[in-house]
Amino acid sequence: MKITWFKGGKSVAEIYQQVQIQFAFLSSTKDGDRQCHDFIKCRDFLHDAVKAHLNKNNWEIYGFEYKHGINPPISMETMNMLVRRQSKNKEHVSEFRKMMDYSLKLIHHYEKMMGVQKSEITDTKDANGNPVSIFVGDPMWVSSPFLVSAYTYLIRMGYKKLEFKSNDELIAGYKELLKIKEVDNDLIYLKDIWNKLDVVLRNTKKLFFTNEKIDPIFFDKKVNTNQFHNNCGIQSLCRFISPRQEYHDFITKEMKKLKRT
Repeated sequence: MKITWFKGGKSVAEIYQQVQIQFAFLSSTKDGDRQCHDFIKCRDFLHDAVKAHLNKNNWEIYGFEYKHGINPPISMETMNMLVRRQSKNKEHVSEFRKMMDYSLKLIHHYEKMMGVQKSEITDTKDANGNPVSIFVGDPMWVSSPFLVSAYTYLIRMGYKKLEFKSNDELIAGYKELLKIKEVDNDLIYLKDIWNKLDVVLRNTKKLFFTNEKIDPIFFDKKVNTNQFHNNCGIQSLCRFISPRQEYHDFITKEMKKLKRT
């Protein structure tokens, strides 16, 4: 795949991430297979970009910009996500592709629950020769900010090398990770996510869409810029601090059915 790489390069204020991979949306083929914005580590900027695209306006926060009509359009027909590892270390480059296979296994596990088509990976390199994996998945993944966040979180969780054959084994694997003393950001997020992620993803259609194909929170003018950026990720949803109390209530009800705490 020949990609037109985004020429931005603005400095973005991001939370440090121990797993040094970056994300960017890729436009559809009909829109030229173009990188839609700067590569970023902080996944919250991704749902910001989708919101600006859907509302046909501009979004600027913490140095990140997405301007409708200037930035390439984000594909809503498929989840198209560029994932990059910048490093001159050959071991890092070799490790990156192996970790992406672990990521894809995690994503496939939840896609089976969701009843959507399986994601696929295509490999390429950026203009500087850094390895890039292109994840192409079902449009449902890009139809809610919480699902964009979940998708990219699962990609980064590939670096935990989880081995499992069932949902129970995966949850057991999450529990083992939570015992690690030297935690990174993804394990901090996992403390809130581990026992709810399957509940959220198994019930995506009931939880986010009802009669719509796009989560209406993207268009909710009552949710301000900071709320949307900071509280519309998968961790915020699982911590029950998102702007959607009805989503929290639904998850709590489902958790009670499973007798989870």
